[in-house]
Amino acid sequence: MYHIPVDTFYDHQDFYTPNLTLSLKTNKWKPLSEVPWIKFDPEKQVISVFAVDEGAIGIHEFFLVAADSDGEEGYDAFEVNILSDSSVSYNHRFSLKLDYDYKTFSSDFNVRLQLLSKLAEYFEVNSSSVRIVSFTEGSVISKFQFDSSTVPFDDCDFPLREKFVSEDVDEDGDSVNPDLKKALEPDFPVQSGSYEGLGPCKGGDGVAVTKQRSGVSKTYIIIPVVILAIVLLIIGACLFVIIRSRRQRKLSLEDQKLFVDKRKPAVLQEEYEVKERLLKQPLVLPNEKPPLSPPVQPRSPSLKHSGSDPPPSAGYQAPSFTSSRQPSIPGTPSSNSPRKPGYSGYRLPPAYVPP
Repeated sequence: MYHIPVDTFYDHQDFYTPNLTLSLKTNKWKPLSEVPWIKFDPEKQVISVFAVDEGAIGIHEFFLVAADSDGEEGYDAFEVNILSDSSVSYNHRFSLKLDYDYKTFSSDFNVRLQLLSKLAEYFEVNSSSVRIVSFTEGSVISKFQFDSSTVPFDDCDFPLREKFVSEDVDEDGDSVNPDLKKALEPDFPVQSGSYEGLGPCKGGDGVAVTKQRSGVSKTYIIIPVVILAIVLLIIGACLFVIIRSRRQRKLSLEDQKLFVDKRKPAVLQEEYEVKERLLKQPLVLPNEKPPLSPPVQPRSPSLKHSGSDPPPSAGYQAPSFTSSRQPSIPGTPSSNSPRKPGYSGYRLPPAYVPP
């Protein structure tokens, strides 16, 4: 179906094409009724082409005539190119036997177009997706297929097959779906029908059709895959948590108590106080005694000397010396024997400890 573009014609009074009166002629300027596979609707300005016979294959020229309100006409030529679909491969073919007069059916373009529209509406596809193979006599035997965009070539259990073929076969061996019969009645009563598998689906019949569609079976296949992926994801997360916890448990309990952050030793608050106290105080041994005070010298200007030795102060006691060889005999003042002084036990000053 082809809609005439709005800007195909233009008139200075009526303006564009929808305001003009259109008609279609053959290239020999004959009425369009002589060509059975094309029709023109002047009200909707739509050209419909429904070529079935192989004799229509080729390029055909037509004239489109436009008339304005004054009766003046304008012309435009166009071509219709009908191609053969012999190079296209199909994997199925449906056949319907209709209770309809063949001569009336073959001569009326609208009747054939009506059958095509009803088939497309029942199968829920576009009219261009239905490929009519032939219309033959015997009442009317219509054979049709669906294009590759609707039914893939390698899909033998497509959903449209179930809409045509029924699982239950009647007494006459008819396996056409009752819903299809209802959709075509009362204009096109269905007597019988059949399904034929072609290509990779060759040998299939319309009786052995399951109630389950191919789309449902694919859903059943996808669901276990999704569940398996979720289970693997959960297992991977559990392994990650376990490995991470093991890394944290590599330290012993004592190390975990000692190292709290980045393996730095933990120092208690009491240890900080001891450290500060030791830095402020000098190092003193436990049994250490303070040193003796230095001797005090009197500052009197008059000093009386006895011989060459200064007089001892009142608060100072001179150290005593004893001979190591001959001890002194007390009570013998006239003794002038030389004496060697003994060594007294002086205490060393405390060791220097840097702060």
